[in-house]
Amino acid sequence: MDPGVFMISSGAIAQEKRFEILTNNLANVNTVGYKGDKTAFSTFVQSFLYEDKTFNDKPIFMHNSQVFLEEVKTDFSAGKIRKTGNPLDLAIGKEGFFVINTPERKGYTRQGIFTKNKDDFLVTLDGNMVLGEKGKVALDGKDILISQGGEVVVDGKLIDRLKIVDFSDKNRLRKLNDSFFVPVSSGIKPEKVKDPMVYQGFLEHSNVNPIESMVRMIEIQRTYESYQKIIQAIQEITERSVNDVGRIV
Repeated sequence: MDPGVFMISSGAIAQEKRFEILTNNLANVNTVGYKGDKTAFSTFVQSFLYEDKTFNDKPIFMHNSQVFLEEVKTDFSAGKIRKTGNPLDLAIGKEGFFVINTPERKGYTRQGIFTKNKDDFLVTLDGNMVLGEKGKVALDGKDILISQGGEVVVDGKLIDRLKIVDFSDKNRLRKLNDSFFVPVSSGIKPEKVKDPMVYQGFLEHSNVNPIESMVRMIEIQRTYESYQKIIQAIQEITERSVNDVGRIV
């Protein structure tokens, strides 16, 4: 492949990946607790000597460059908190995550759409346990009050306190689904949030800015189209050169 076409093609592929991630962000603009993803790209440049015997037998330098996806980072900035009035809808006003116990592992989320299961324990919509400092949170009663500090009071009795934790480096968390995170390795441990701010009857919505994302998508489409035109122009020049050389010979 022509080095120029190879370089431009790698740029076009990078734009496709950006577009894919932005599309997923937009698809989750209404997903509670969703944290958008951002991309970072790098350029790899390789230089090497090429023996060209038709150019005075002197070696010349050739360069090959490529754009590649370096990493995908999650934007952990807070989304807007909106009132729902449902006593089991919870939002975290500051830093931190709810701790969820799944059959496979413990995970962490800011998606506070919770409910009671048939045994009157606080669970996610998928049926996974929401953990308190003592373990499972029992809600066997009618009057459920959850304070800003995370204390769970049922019918006037203090039952437990929600386990709210955080990570010193959130970039070491991996997104398993739209709003559920796990550490990239077992050695990464969360820290207890000393003074959490929990809002009962509220939910934190997605932090994706739809207008900003749409503007970026338009920019990506235009850039991608430019890459396509450049590739087409290089191919046309190459074909013309081959044909002209053929006629001269």
